[in-house]
Formats: sequence, C-alpha cells, structure tokens
Amino acid sequence: MRSLFIDRIKELNPKTALDIGCGCGEFTAEIAGYCGHIAAIDHFDALITRSKKEHQKPNIDYIKMDGRKLDFHDNSFDLVYEHASLHHMSGWKKAIDEMVRVSKKYVFIAENHDDPRNKEKQNTIYFNKVFLELQHEAGYEHHPHLKPVVLENFLHMRDIKFESYIARHEESIPFKEYADLYTTFVAKTTRKGYWLDKLEEVRRDINNENLCEHDMLYLFGEKEVGE
Repeated sequence: MRSLFIDRIKELNPKTALDIGCGCGEFTAEIAGYCGHIAAIDHFDALITRSKKEHQKPNIDYIKMDGRKLDFHDNSFDLVYEHASLHHMSGWKKAIDEMVRVSKKYVFIAENHDDPRNKEKQNTIYFNKVFLELQHEAGYEHHPHLKPVVLENFLHMRDIKFESYIARHEESIPFKEYADLYTTFVAKTTRKGYWLDKLEEVRRDINNENLCEHDMLYLFGEKEVGE
C-alpha cells in the first residue's frame, strides 16, 4: 500500500513539493518523476550527504534543515509531505504546524502504525520497546509510533480536511533480520554487553519467532481555501 501514497502524489503532480525528513533520499528519488521540483530536508548532515551521493536527481535539492523550524515562506509549496519521519522528532506537533504553514494546500502524512492483532505483530511491538531504549542510548532520536487518533485529532484542531487509511501488512520478518540491525546500534554504545544480553532476553521471550512488517497510516490532508 506504499503505492497508495505514491499514486496520490502522482495524481496531484505538484509543481513544487517539500519532503520533511528525507533520510537517505530513497523515497524522494522514487517520486521525483511525479513532481516538478522537490526540496528535501533532513536535520542530519550525514543523511543529506548520503542523499546527494546515492539519490541525486536534477529536480531535487537536498537541504540540511530542521522540520520543526522551516526556513521557507508561508504557502511556498503545492505539496508538503512526510514519510515515516514524525516519530523521529520529539516535537512532531511543531513539525506538522510548519508543514501546514508552508503548504499552499496539500499536506500528506505517512506513519508506522502498531496493531497487536497477531503474535508476530505483538513480537514486533515488544522488540521495538527495547530497540527504542537502545537507540536513545546510542544517540539516535526515535520515539514510539504515533496513534492514529492522536494524529487525526491534531489535524482536526488545525481545521485540516483529510482522508485516512490504514494499510495492513502481514509480511513476516525473521528475528535475525531485526537482530542484525539492533547490533549495529549496540556498537555505538558503551554498554555493549548489557544490550547484547537484552537481545538474548527478547529472543527467549518470543521464542526466536518471526516479527512482522509495520502497518502504515496514511493521512491525505487539504488546507481550507484562503487559510
């Protein structure tokens, strides 16, 4: 259902777009052919450098900038969107306010969604709680996934009309795949033994069973005309 997000951008075909929290630029480059020009921002120098190296396109400008304090004028872009970056910000409300401010009309949001409907989903949620603690100690900003009702209520308070969709994903992910990513963060800490012990504790608790791909929440918003 990631294609739903891409299809909506393709349908809109904005002349100007702003990508909030572009990361390594992979998604930005994927939609570049459906936009006139994209300003893609991220707060981390390393990610901007990587984006320019790996996913540069003629119509993309990668810029180091904090999504919570945008250096753009009001109503600067036809479309402002973020794709799984809000849960990497402690002040996500400010980021959405800024998205609304600099958008002429359209504000699109895509965020990971937790639904404990089966064992693999429950395993993922449990593992992620430990993983978040590790990432914070490693100096990486990552927060629990935002609940749909929280995001929806926030947009309502900002008088943003929106359509809301949840894409359910059932793809299994082997424990080892999560564990390999986990150990890359362990290397960035001073308590490597502690975190490796925590990994083995999680492995035992979930019996080395598979985890699952995250569901996704999509919000396609529009500002009121004249706002």
